[in-house]
Amino acid sequence: MPSFITIASGRNCTSYHELSKHAEEKRATLEEELRKGSGFTIFTYKRAEPLMVEIPLEPPTGLHSTFQEVWEWVQDAKVRCIGLYGMGGVGKTTLLKMIHNEFLKIKHDYNMAAWIVASHPPNLEEIQKAIFRKLHLPKSEWDDTSESDRAGKILSIMKEKKFLLFLDDIWDQIDLLELGIPSHNYQHKSKIIFTTRSLKICGLMQADRTKKVECLPPDEALQLFRGKVGKETWSAHAEIPKLAEDLVKECEYLPLALITIGASMASRRHLDDWKRALEDLESRPSEFEGIERVFSRLEFSYKALPNEVHKKCFLYCSIFPEDHKFQMEELIDLCIGEGFLNECDSIHDARHRGINIISSLRRACLLEEDSSGSTRRFRMHDVIRDMALWLASNRERKKKKILVQKKRRSFETKEFKKWNSAERISLWDVDQSIGDLPAKMSCSNLSTLILRNTEVTVFPNGFFPSMPSLRVLDLFESKFLVELPEDIGVLVNLRYLNLRWTRITKLPLELKNLIKLVFLLVDRTCRIPKGMILSLSSLKVFHWGPPILSTGRTYEEMIRHLSSLTALLWGLPTVSTGRTDEGDERNVIGDLDSTSEIDEAHLSLYYAGTVKKLLMDCPHLQRCLGELRLVECKDSASLIIPKSSLRRMEHLNHLSIYRCEYAEISMCSREYGCSEAGRSDGSLLADDYIPGPTSREQKWWSGLQWDDPQTEKFFITHFNILQDPSEIIEQMMRQTTAGS
Repeated sequence: MPSFITIASGRNCTSYHELSKHAEEKRATLEEELRKGSGFTIFTYKRAEPLMVEIPLEPPTGLHSTFQEVWEWVQDAKVRCIGLYGMGGVGKTTLLKMIHNEFLKIKHDYNMAAWIVASHPPNLEEIQKAIFRKLHLPKSEWDDTSESDRAGKILSIMKEKKFLLFLDDIWDQIDLLELGIPSHNYQHKSKIIFTTRSLKICGLMQADRTKKVECLPPDEALQLFRGKVGKETWSAHAEIPKLAEDLVKECEYLPLALITIGASMASRRHLDDWKRALEDLESRPSEFEGIERVFSRLEFSYKALPNEVHKKCFLYCSIFPEDHKFQMEELIDLCIGEGFLNECDSIHDARHRGINIISSLRRACLLEEDSSGSTRRFRMHDVIRDMALWLASNRERKKKKILVQKKRRSFETKEFKKWNSAERISLWDVDQSIGDLPAKMSCSNLSTLILRNTEVTVFPNGFFPSMPSLRVLDLFESKFLVELPEDIGVLVNLRYLNLRWTRITKLPLELKNLIKLVFLLVDRTCRIPKGMILSLSSLKVFHWGPPILSTGRTYEEMIRHLSSLTALLWGLPTVSTGRTDEGDERNVIGDLDSTSEIDEAHLSLYYAGTVKKLLMDCPHLQRCLGELRLVECKDSASLIIPKSSLRRMEHLNHLSIYRCEYAEISMCSREYGCSEAGRSDGSLLADDYIPGPTSREQKWWSGLQWDDPQTEKFFITHFNILQDPSEIIEQMMRQTTAGS
């Protein structure tokens, strides 16, 4: 036992010695490390990154109801992708931030969230990199893998997550699956919410719900503006609040403009400053302090348009006055006149292209559609229009290339100096005659001149020769204009001439020189010299339409504007203005049928013999008819429309028969004069009808509206049982004959 103890004690001493030696080594190492770290006074550790961080946001104004509607979609498990669209500066990003921050106030089970601002064009690599970081994937996996491999890695993780993805300011379609974002086919529990200026993008991104963010209501717009002006300035003068309302109207309730202009007015506490500011914003918006920042933001929408033709058509919209609602066809024809759509093979192709362009501008929120009437009308938001005028002048404040003035009671001669540098001029509703023009003008760059509803009576000699580049001349509703000067023949580049609703009764022979003229629009009371139409070798659209009545309106105004074919109208007032004789009418019909260039003709005919010639001998003209009005044809007892002629009228969209003394109207499969066309009792033979309406013919007769109460009552009563167009003609003729 003693020896064991002795041995054990020796072993313990050895063990203690080794431990002591090891501890000494550790102490030395620790002291060395402490010495190295003696320069640090603060020690930190990395906290876990929060799922979402509140985005700074000023208290929003006017978006509460829109937010509530979108938030319901966010909470709907069936809605995965939401698109918020609207014009620039309207508050889309603000709304997206509101939705993002709302998630910080509620309990939810999302385990991944990302806010990404898209660029233009979108940088897919940067978007993918942002998602990569959010998933806390190591940098080495990014550097050492291809784009498709990274997408696969992201997809494998995201499929297992319930994620929130906020994409702000998308300009082009983004293939989310290509980035690694699961599609609807993988799972439905996540949310993707994005903003864009284009409704088209919402479709391309396959949004389950879309919401257009509109400008503010007037009261909330004023509240936002007042907040930017500040209390002290707002109460500096009793009239400032009223002037503020006018400024808000000039901004047309666009938040971006309200914020910018409100801030610029915050330091202006004198009444005169506010009056001058309002005048500047009304007449010289591009010179207003800070407005270029607004225009520059809005300009991105212009730059994003697909090509130069879209951009030219957009800028041309600014030729219309502020708040003017223009018809789609009106803008398209003017753009064709300017030559923007020259690459199209025909007028019909150009119109189709124009419709697509206008639809594209609407989807990009650069045009607004007015759906209150039966015809499609569009307008530009005031601030968008000001931006377009600014762009058209190459962003120069003083140099205006587009001059637009409306409702002027006077027009001083000195103002014509501005015409020298203008490319497009548009005057509307100028009460005073502008006949006192300078003796010499130099408008070498002028391509469009629109004088509508002015009191111009005559153009002085030398007026048109000063405009050698003029392509569009629109004198519509110049009710006091009685003639055109002979020197209009020097406008060899003119492509569009609108003389409707003027007092012009004869065209000068010199008009034959306008060999580039594509559109010639005149009233039916205007005499067309024999052979003139044949001389106009580029003429494609000819309008010989209804004249002005003694009331100052055309009979066209006495009926509703219709989008489908208008059939058989009676009971309208007698035309008080004169008409050309039958020989002139026959010459025009013959010339139109002889020219191969004509694509579209709108005609008003007064003589049954001319109508017969049109329906019998003019197959080319029949194919070009867009509108046909038969007016006071009193020299024939019957109107027989050959079936073959009607088949050729593929572009006809308006037919009216006005105060004609036809006892019988029939559709016949034979030529004029066939004995089977009608019976003595006024009924029509079934064999003479068109066997059955084609889809196009059926469309003609759908949705008609009638100005005459008796006709309307009859139509509503019988329309549902009448399928063949000829049946409608027959029944209505019987009613008319019985009532006479």
